Amino acid sequence: MISNYFKTSLRIIWRQRVHSIINIAGLTVGLACTILILLWVRFEFSFDRYHENAARIYRLVTDFHFGAFQGKYATSNHPAGPTLQRDYPEVEKAVRFHGVWGGSLVRYKDRQFVEHHLYYADPTVFDVFTLPLLRGDPASALTTAYAVVISETMAAKYFGSDDPLGKIIKIGNVLHPNLHNEPGFRVTGIFRKVPPNSHFTFDALLSFETIYVGNEKQRERWTGDIDNYTYLLLAPGADYRQLERKLPALVKKHLAKEIQDVGAGFDLFLQPLTRIHLYSKLSGEISWPGFIEAVVAFIGIAVLILVIACINFMNLSTARSAARVREIGIRKSLGADRRALVVQFLGESLVFSMISLFLALGLVELLMPLFRSNFPWMVNFGNIYTPATLTGFLALAIMAGILAGSLPAFVLSGFQPVFSLKGTSGVAGSHFRNLLVVFQFTVTISLIANTVIVYRQFDHMMNKSLGYNNRRVAVVKIIDPSIRISIASVKAQLKAHRGIAGVAFTSHPPGGHARSNVFAPQGFPYENMQKMDAVSVDADFVPTLGVTMVAGRNFDSDGTNSNSRNLLINEAAARQFGWKDAVGKTITELTGGMPVKTVIGVIKDFHQRNLYNPIEPLFMENDPAKFNYALVKIHPGNIAETMGFLEKKWRTIDSSGAFDYWFLEDDHASNYRPILQIGALFVGFTLVAILIACMGLFGLALFSAERRTREIGVRKALGATVSDIARMLAQSSIKWVLAANMFAWPLTYWFSAFWLDDYPYRIKVSIGIFSVAGLLALVVALLTVSWQAIKTARKNPIAALRYE
Repeated sequence: MISNYFKTSLRIIWRQRVHSIINIAGLTVGLACTILILLWVRFEFSFDRYHENAARIYRLVTDFHFGAFQGKYATSNHPAGPTLQRDYPEVEKAVRFHGVWGGSLVRYKDRQFVEHHLYYADPTVFDVFTLPLLRGDPASALTTAYAVVISETMAAKYFGSDDPLGKIIKIGNVLHPNLHNEPGFRVTGIFRKVPPNSHFTFDALLSFETIYVGNEKQRERWTGDIDNYTYLLLAPGADYRQLERKLPALVKKHLAKEIQDVGAGFDLFLQPLTRIHLYSKLSGEISWPGFIEAVVAFIGIAVLILVIACINFMNLSTARSAARVREIGIRKSLGADRRALVVQFLGESLVFSMISLFLALGLVELLMPLFRSNFPWMVNFGNIYTPATLTGFLALAIMAGILAGSLPAFVLSGFQPVFSLKGTSGVAGSHFRNLLVVFQFTVTISLIANTVIVYRQFDHMMNKSLGYNNRRVAVVKIIDPSIRISIASVKAQLKAHRGIAGVAFTSHPPGGHARSNVFAPQGFPYENMQKMDAVSVDADFVPTLGVTMVAGRNFDSDGTNSNSRNLLINEAAARQFGWKDAVGKTITELTGGMPVKTVIGVIKDFHQRNLYNPIEPLFMENDPAKFNYALVKIHPGNIAETMGFLEKKWRTIDSSGAFDYWFLEDDHASNYRPILQIGALFVGFTLVAILIACMGLFGLALFSAERRTREIGVRKALGATVSDIARMLAQSSIKWVLAANMFAWPLTYWFSAFWLDDYPYRIKVSIGIFSVAGLLALVVALLTVSWQAIKTARKNPIAALRYE
């Protein structure tokens, strides 16, 4: 029976070559795109599931409520993890990670590199996570201060073929006091490279005990330094929700009474490890968690592309049903029942889908290098030809075959023998075909309109005024902390070159991050503390970046200590505090020493963080001890020559000899690269959907022209022109494309309102976007149908009248 279906299918493919090619091509492209999308989706959903105890690992997160400072953060304080491990039987192990933020200079003999993926970690990291050590003892590798385990990649970079165990490497970092003098770390282990489907990765782990050298009080500090990522391995059978209910009592027991008395504090919650990537919406994430919305959207696109391809098959198969009317009539007259015919036609459809699957896998192989080169952060499929994956592909093809063949099977098997033997079907299928065409183009127009909206939003984010000038501004990382005490000398040396327009120093370059803290502005009680972003800048920050002063004055540029008692705020801060005249007001920062500073100026709002975040109140102090970056403004012209001077001069200024830099405008672009790449994929798959829909429309136009050949001959004999005939053939298809707009526009509006709601700075969706999408779909449909319509209309009417 199967061989019979196969032979029948091959005969149909040969006899109806054009339609068969359209069917197979549509299914092939649809299956290939669906497979690519589902492979990416599988990768996204696989994050952190490779850990043996993934189902029992939870992250400890903090919900702050310090006056007006509200928010959930992915971090927690120092003692919470060890306390839970010690006092709560539900917690089997706890491990903390603390980022070695900024660039770290790592040296071994004559080899030195600036590394960016280093973390402090507790020795329990090997108990909680699946992190195999290739060399070293996991029980003792991180138990003592100044011990480090490194990745196999880092080991090869620094030690080559030598054995790294026991070797001493120097690690220096200007942001961490315990690393200022480049202390020596003993290599105690080598771990296998962290898989790409991990919510964060690292190249080296420094022992957590190193943090407490000379700073023992920090070990038990509950009310500050909430900057650790704490993970708990719960005991088998433990319910994390029951443990969560015990956490308020833990916080109340240890939190300072004076903080609780003013209504301040925080709550602790647990977040499943497998719900971090894609799902986490917390502040202070350890890395970008991705978008579950994007994954769901692409799953929807995969389904729609496959459905559009299947609709093409349905439409063309039912449209060509007249060619098989007599065959069906004869088979029914000889005793074939409807179920046998349904099975036959489904079998033929499955043969088409199997052929398409084979071709689709070949197309996937051709496209895979393109995906890997253009979307390296997204695509890491691994081996896609495992038995489980191949079984999934086969199931997908079978599902597509059944879906594509279901309508033709039931329509064709429903032909009545009396009508069939006369050459007619007795079944009306054109109305349903028209509905399917409307559905196809509803999806197509929605995808076109949404693509326009997505790209207009991305363009808006890329070109929106940031409130400062980021053109040709090089950000140079400070590795040597002694630079902070010779700022004036450094500026003089750099500005001696004619290509350098200005030099400024800051703790946080704009467009990235800032530290957050709580403050008590003048007139605000501690019970109503205010959250602010805080950065430290020098007097040249404002003129170098073109930031606008709207009131008061800038910091003094004479290098005196007066700046230490002054600060600048932005307009957002003045608005939030209700200050019409902010100059002269004071702000107290709730930190060690409770420093009180006076506002000397107000600056126009600018985006200290990226455009995913609204502009927050900003506290700008002048504290050279916090400067971590130099901002060097380059004159237009010979930029390469100027950068050559800057690199050479900086290597003499910074005793580390390192020159770690980037450009602000490149950093701005890189912030949005992931969503731009998602947008590019969105456009690509939208084009595929349009292509498949047009293939189906072309096939239907071809069938319509063949079916009406004699009618066309009569019309031409009676004087109809080529344009009359072409218009007649095109209008039947075009009207359904126009009707699709009625359904596509509401769907697009709903999607745009849902999607844009996540962006604080978003475009306005106008009727023009819907009109452009509908017009573009109409033009594409016209081009698709018109070629066949004109070709048919130009035929000799005598040949048409002799047709059949």
